[in-house]
Amino acid sequence: MAKTKDALNLEIERVDDPLSIWDYREKWLELLDRTQERNPFLTPHWVFLSYDYFGVKEFFDFYILRHNGNVVGFLPLSIDSEKNCVTTVNADLKRAITDILAEPYIKEHIFQLLLERFDKIHLPRIIENSSTLWAMEKTAQNAYFEKEHTDTINKIDLAEDFDRMLYREKGKLKGKGIKLIKKLEREVHAEIGVFTNKKDIAFALDEVLSLQDDNIFSIGEVAFLRDITTVFSKSGWARVYVLKADDWPVAGGVVFSYENSSFLYVLTTRKETLELKVADYLFLEILKNEGKMGIKSFYFFNDGFNPLVSTKKLKIKKAILSKNGVN
Repeated sequence: MAKTKDALNLEIERVDDPLSIWDYREKWLELLDRTQERNPFLTPHWVFLSYDYFGVKEFFDFYILRHNGNVVGFLPLSIDSEKNCVTTVNADLKRAITDILAEPYIKEHIFQLLLERFDKIHLPRIIENSSTLWAMEKTAQNAYFEKEHTDTINKIDLAEDFDRMLYREKGKLKGKGIKLIKKLEREVHAEIGVFTNKKDIAFALDEVLSLQDDNIFSIGEVAFLRDITTVFSKSGWARVYVLKADDWPVAGGVVFSYENSSFLYVLTTRKETLELKVADYLFLEILKNEGKMGIKSFYFFNDGFNPLVSTKKLKIKKAILSKNGVN
């Protein structure tokens, strides 16, 4: 394995076998727990399976970064040699957060090193408060970056007492949200199952995926989703929600979590039930359950398949996702 040093005395170790990511999982999680960008998409579990499913399409490099003998970063990179572009293995997964797992003070040095080799750095869907954005902006004068963090990721700050949070809101949510909940519960017997263990989660995921009829995921993404949900279930990082109306599955969701943050990865609904707005109802119930579990930050992707309820405060927007029946 090659080793080089830069002016910061940053030791960069290239790992010959990318599949050895899994061998470093303990150190990886220790580093992840020290950073502010704690999310399931930066775990070795996610990155390892991402490479296993999608990394073969392009050249892959995996580096371990050390400073004064301590591990300060893991850098799994997907390289498009034709475009001389570098990105993360997550970039092909439309609903994954992308970021760099490293101590904040070395991220600018990482970008400087990458710019010495590549014309383009592609990091879509970065959480807005990530230190990676700060590092990118400091080096952006001499580089071409692509990022979509402001438009595609929404965040809601949750409270354990969701009912109080809901009723405290004014305007659209207080009117539409409460009316939506009461209307659906008046018209049907609504029951929500939350599945977390390996045995039940696979069956529940099948129910959720069977509700979609617009091919949200490719065959490879579905296979990946099955595996990552199973792997995450062992650590309590995956939950599958199924909403039944009069014992009929009508909506479903998949949530991934890490520490105090959750990410809504999938939300599907049976199109015959759009008038009931079951996706909106399930979304609100997911927020309620995640808050009860101690989740503080809830993220979702504004990419045309979630109903919603917008950014940092809980306010239903107009004219969002007519597909899911939000008026």
